[in-house]
Amino acid sequence: MSQDLSHVKTDVALIKKDIKQIEKFFTKFDYIVEISAERDKNMAVQVEVLKGVSEKIEAMDFKIEEHKQDAAKALAVVHDRLEMYRKSSREDHERLSSTSAESRKERNAEIMEALGKLNGQLDKRISDMENQVTTLDRWKWYTLGMVAIIVFISTRLDLSAIFS
Repeated sequence: MSQDLSHVKTDVALIKKDIKQIEKFFTKFDYIVEISAERDKNMAVQVEVLKGVSEKIEAMDFKIEEHKQDAAKALAVVHDRLEMYRKSSREDHERLSSTSAESRKERNAEIMEALGKLNGQLDKRISDMENQVTTLDRWKWYTLGMVAIIVFISTRLDLSAIFS
C-alpha cells in the first residue's frame, strides 16, 4: 500500500501541478479576454469616431459642392454683368465718338466760315492799304517833282535880287 499511497501522492502532486498550470492558463486567458474586451471597446469608440468623421467629411463634401455651384452661379452673373458693361461702354464710346465727330465737323465748318470772312476782310483791308500806299506814292512823286522844279527855278533865278 505504501507504494499505492506514494503513487497516489505522486498523482495528486501531478494533478495539483496541472491545476496550477490550468489556473495560470486561465489567469492569462482572463487577462487576454480583458485586454481584448478593452481593445474591442477602444475599437468601437474608434469606429464611432470614424463614423462621425466620415459624416463630417460627407457634409463638408456636400457643402463644398454647394459652394462650387454658388461660386459658378456668381461667376456667371459677374461674367454676364461684365459683358453687359463691355457692350454698354462700347455703345457709349461709339456714341461719344460719333457725337465728337459731328461736333468737330460743325466746329471745323464754323472755323472755315470765320476764316473765309476774315480772309475777305483782310483782302479788303489789304486792297484799301494798297490804294492808300499808291496815293501816298503819287503824292511823294508830285512833291519831289515840285521840289525839283522849285530847286531848278531857284538855281536859275537870282533870289538875292528878288528879296532885296
